[in-house]
Amino acid sequence: MEFLLSGEAYERFHRLHEARGFRTKAETLEALIYAAELDSKIDPAALERIETKLDQAIAFLEELS
Repeated sequence: MEFLLSGEAYERFHRLHEARGFRTKAETLEALIYAAELDSKIDPAALERIETKLDQAIAFLEELS
């Protein structure tokens, strides 16, 4: 899975990753999605699709680490 981020978005992600002390970028991404999930109500079917994609993204990011 690929993510296209602007340089500015990548820097924000990196600063958040460093500031929060997550061990991997996958953990940082998971925390961001979890926080967004808590802030809004998401259709359960959409949530399941998001979780599946998140699992795939985490596996991909862990391969890069």
